Amino acid sequence: MNVWPGTLPQHMEREGFQQGFGDGRLSTPTEAGSTRTRRRFSYTPEPLQGAFRMSAAQLVTFRSFVAGDLRGGSLPFRMPAQGEAGEWIVKFGQNLPSSVPIGNKWRVSLDLVRLG
Repeated sequence: MNVWPGTLPQHMEREGFQQGFGDGRLSTPTEAGSTRTRRRFSYTPEPLQGAFRMSAAQLVTFRSFVAGDLRGGSLPFRMPAQGEAGEWIVKFGQNLPSSVPIGNKWRVSLDLVRLG
C-alpha cells in the first residue's frame, strides 16, 4: 500500500479540519409517526476534511504522488493519524485535492474517507 511521503507535511492545519462519523444507519418510513432507524452496517468509513500548507517543491511532490503512486487518486494510502498516535488508511472522497496560493506557500485541501 502507498504511504504518504515523508517529505510532505505530516499534520493538517487545525483551522478547517473536520472529522465525522461514518453513517451506517437505515431509516424506514412508517405509516404513522416517526421513521424507524436501525443499524445497517457495523463498519462505516469516516469522512475527513482538512488542508496542508506546502511549499512549491512539496506541491510538486504531492501532485506526483497523487498522479503516479495513487493512479490519479483512485488508490487508498496510509498517512499519519491526525490528532492521535499511529496512522490511518484513507482514500480520496468525492473531490480530488485542490490547491490555492497563499503568499509563497500553497494551501492544499483534501476530502478524505478514513477506511481504517
